[in-house]
Amino acid sequence: MELQAAFDVHMEYLCARQREEWRRPKAAKLTRPNGYNDFFEIRFMSDRVQQRPIGYFGPGQNTFTVLLWATEKGQLLPRDWHGIATRRREEIASRPDQSKPFKWNS
Repeated sequence: MELQAAFDVHMEYLCARQREEWRRPKAAKLTRPNGYNDFFEIRFMSDRVQQRPIGYFGPGQNTFTVLLWATEKGQLLPRDWHGIATRRREEIASRPDQSKPFKWNS
């Protein structure tokens, strides 16, 4: 299945559910003892690769923001995904007017 189509199917499924219903196998909250600031990964396969877009709920109500696109091959790649996600989340919080809805190029 093409990456865009697989992502669209998963987002359509998840968007029809409450945040509490975002769990495996379609999504997972990323947690660790030192905390991950409520980051979630969307989980699906495409092109024989485990796709793991990572984001958070915000900045607006009923909004999920994808901060980066990761993949998994035994561990999440890029390895510094948490630092990247944290920086991007802080940037969005400090400049919400710069955040725009994503539209696929069709």
